[in-house]
Amino acid sequence: MMRCLASDSKLEGTVDVVTTGTQSEVCPVSGGLGEPVIPPTENNLLHRVADLSSLNKAWRIVRASALSSQSSKIVTLAKKFDQDSIVNLRAIESSLKEGSFIFEGVFARLLPREGKAPRPLAVAPIASRIVQRAILDIIWGNKRIKAIVKEPETHNSFGGIQDESTKKAITELCKCVQSGYNYYITSDIKDFFQKINKHDVHNTIFQCLDDNSINSLIERAVQCEILNTSSNQVKKYINLFPKGDVGVIQGCCLSPLYGNVYLHNFDSIINSIKNIRCLRYIDDFIIIGKRERSVHKAFKKAIDILNKKVLDAYTLEEKDTKASFGDIRKLPINFLGCSIAKGQVRPQKKAKESLCKKIDSYISNSISYMIQSKGCYLTEYNYINTILKINNTLKGWGGAFSFCTDKEFFKRLDAEIMQKISHYHSEFKKISLLVKGIQDRQRLFGLHMLVDCIKQE
Repeated sequence: MMRCLASDSKLEGTVDVVTTGTQSEVCPVSGGLGEPVIPPTENNLLHRVADLSSLNKAWRIVRASALSSQSSKIVTLAKKFDQDSIVNLRAIESSLKEGSFIFEGVFARLLPREGKAPRPLAVAPIASRIVQRAILDIIWGNKRIKAIVKEPETHNSFGGIQDESTKKAITELCKCVQSGYNYYITSDIKDFFQKINKHDVHNTIFQCLDDNSINSLIERAVQCEILNTSSNQVKKYINLFPKGDVGVIQGCCLSPLYGNVYLHNFDSIINSIKNIRCLRYIDDFIIIGKRERSVHKAFKKAIDILNKKVLDAYTLEEKDTKASFGDIRKLPINFLGCSIAKGQVRPQKKAKESLCKKIDSYISNSISYMIQSKGCYLTEYNYINTILKINNTLKGWGGAFSFCTDKEFFKRLDAEIMQKISHYHSEFKKISLLVKGIQDRQRLFGLHMLVDCIKQE
């Protein structure tokens, strides 16, 4: 097996490479679905993907995402790439045009989820992410693909689609309710990304493209070559990651597009049923209608369509189901993290609980480290940095739910959070009194000390 160094700070060291899909190697004889590779010309798609302006546009998007990452390693790698970005982008441009660009292996990350298996994510190198983004931009520029994913004059699918959002999905749902669509069933598709048939999606995409010069590049962009399989946790959950033609990588910008292409006929068929609307956000969907019987019948039809694609959605009958049925006049709709009832939209209870839990963890971690360090070179967990983390979290969370209409809910939540901040401030003052020396107290507070700039010999 090939040996290499891990690029994730938590996974550093030598690791084994195991391919759960086809090996990510340059294939000079295939352009996807058996066509020969076409070298770049001034007009073909490969030239457009490899163009420096396309790569620079993609890099700006990747850069913004990487610099806002919670992983310090990803932030460091992005800053390093940025120091010589033009040189690095030109290197990518040359390798694409020469047909030698390689999508290097990815690092598996497992995000814990309460009461179920972790969410499998794959972190790709910066160069791979830039090329994936450039490919996505080219695909989105294709009118035929755009018409498949987002049918003209319709508002049925909202996730991973340009100019669509959670806000627009909730707005459309509220319009349905106002039009007398009172009965609803919500559900989501189980392990959706892991079950998408890439071959079917490629057939659809390749038939729409102007030429086949990037077919092979697209195929290789969504392969999943896991590098850190020596990790015991990754070994335990390796089956959550894509294999062969089945499954796409969560964490890749192309994956939502693949999901929407794969389900485009699902959206069309269900929304063609009279007095029925089906709104979908990636793998979450709601079927809403004017008659209870019609909604149940449409839901059964939806399950049948998904089953034919080897997909499963939660049903109303199964144990511990995520599916729910209701009448908006009696029960609120819980969809996409929002609760909709009586003309008001607010974040769901679990979204609020998750926010409060995160703030509590910031505060408890800071207090714990303050007590242990006694002010000696405390950085990440000092008072100022902790308040900044809480503030940034509130700004992000508030922005995500800025379209909600229940102002009283947010007032109550603000008051609850201020109680937590007041408690934190009181604990900080108590700990400060136990720390001897004005300089250590200032470090505890988070004020930069000029004396710390002097290098010790």
